[in-house]
Amino acid sequence: MADYLGQVKAHLFKNLDEKYGKALWRSLPIILVFTVPAVWSDLAKDRTLEAIKKAGFNVLEFPQMVQQPTLITEPEAAALYTIKTLRLSAQGSQFAINDGFIICDMGGGTVDMISYKVNKLDPVAVEEITVGCGDQCGGSFVDRSFLRWLEMKLGTVDFLKISECRSEHMPRTSLSKKLARMLQDFTLEAKSGFSGTETSYIRLPTPLCSLPDDDARDIREGEIKIMP
Repeated sequence: MADYLGQVKAHLFKNLDEKYGKALWRSLPIILVFTVPAVWSDLAKDRTLEAIKKAGFNVLEFPQMVQQPTLITEPEAAALYTIKTLRLSAQGSQFAINDGFIICDMGGGTVDMISYKVNKLDPVAVEEITVGCGDQCGGSFVDRSFLRWLEMKLGTVDFLKISECRSEHMPRTSLSKKLARMLQDFTLEAKSGFSGTETSYIRLPTPLCSLPDDDARDIREGEIKIMP
């Protein structure tokens, strides 16, 4: 995690240098806030802070840092941003102190659901009404299930022609170009906006696109059918 955050920091520096100039942004007061899933334990949060420090988010790299880096849960960050944005719009008058609302934060790894109450409007402050809940069932788990389904549907022999290994042994961060393209098509054509009834067709990459029509595998004219 520290290695990853170190690359995030390098990318951040590059963009700040280009947009504001190195001397200018380093002279401005800075507050660093990192978001974490709502269901993370205190131990996980503590380890995140350790990784943040190891990655170089400190006063040496950020001379004008107002305070030590802090953590905020992802749903709370989303709630604060949404309220601030809506308050600048025509809907701003609809928010009042003690209003309650629910946020369902569906990310790539985790899904969190939390209810909040508005405590203050200027500045915006919220508090949890009930203890949040969540699980590791985000969008990336749907993708992994799709790859397992695809191997089952095609058969392992044909699946290995477009992948570098079995779906159960596949690295989470690296896919073959052909499989990555199929996963992208699945995300854009079948996964996004799915309501439970749609049928989709995804183009098979070479050499599978030349497979003969096969009703048992729902393959027709070089495409595979995905249905509920």
